[in-house]
Amino acid sequence: MNTLQRKFNVPVTVTLIRAGLIMVPEFDAQVAKMVYREFSQAIVDFAAQLILDAVTGPAPCASRSQFSSSIEALGRAAANRRGTAS
Repeated sequence: MNTLQRKFNVPVTVTLIRAGLIMVPEFDAQVAKMVYREFSQAIVDFAAQLILDAVTGPAPCASRSQFSSSIEALGRAAANRRGTAS
């Protein structure tokens, strides 16, 4: 597992959110900043998959509104043709 895979691990992050060890509003703000700052494919993919899993996965642990900053940042990334590969 490389450094990016360890850093941007969606299943681990969702587990930490469920356990209450990550507060979604604060994490959302940090993820949005990373997306805006870098628009890197790894960060965009991580943010999109995290939101998908946390909000619509088999056991949702957050609401869409809790990721409003990240969703806005992803919209800007898509507008700049920096969307996810899938």
